[in-house]
Amino acid sequence: MMKTFILLLAFGFAVCTQKISQPGKELIKEIFSHSSEVKTVDGLTSKIVGGSDADISEYPWQVSLQLRNSGSWYHICGGSIINNKWVVTAAHCVDGSATNNLRIAAGTTQLSDTSRTVRTLSRVIMHPSYSGSAAGYPNDIALLELSQSLSLGGNMAAIAVPSTQDFTGSRCFLSGWGRLSGSMGDSGGPMTCYSGNTPYLAGATSWGISTCSGSFPSVYARLTSFRSWISTYVSI
Repeated sequence: MMKTFILLLAFGFAVCTQKISQPGKELIKEIFSHSSEVKTVDGLTSKIVGGSDADISEYPWQVSLQLRNSGSWYHICGGSIINNKWVVTAAHCVDGSATNNLRIAAGTTQLSDTSRTVRTLSRVIMHPSYSGSAAGYPNDIALLELSQSLSLGGNMAAIAVPSTQDFTGSRCFLSGWGRLSGSMGDSGGPMTCYSGNTPYLAGATSWGISTCSGSFPSVYARLTSFRSWISTYVSI
């Protein structure tokens, strides 16, 4: 079941003595080490800390990014539909993975649901200035081109990419299937913020504190900073 978490957005900085990490990468490492802690999409039951059950109709732009290993598919990250052919996620979710071993699942909160819509990828475009080693993991964003268009409507919809909006102080929502917090297991997933009644993709989950409690903030790629780059590939 997909979960949702409500937060009041405030941009700031917090210090923690624990390890700072990109959780999508940590999860991929566990998959390739055949950890018994990692479930295939058919056995996934994890959730965001403090979250509540969410219906896909509330976040129809939410997708699961999945990785194939040894013939099985695993949820590794979240993503957001921005039009019928493109999804936004975090660059570290796809860094080092072959395109033919990646796919997205959309249209449901239950990843084992046979009614889910699955699309393989035809192209993965990481931001050219992404760095997985620099402080703060800058430019942690990627575009996924789907091999076949989605039929948007009902449980699948595109979310708007903001241009100049500042969502500081806004009521925002995290959604996904994460394991520990908004970032742990749901890298690349949406931070949805509202301006009036219009939802916007304010951020894509980038990194967090790997062993700290849920009271520490996660960090997001601000989509207003990447709208120009996105628009070179996608009509938004």
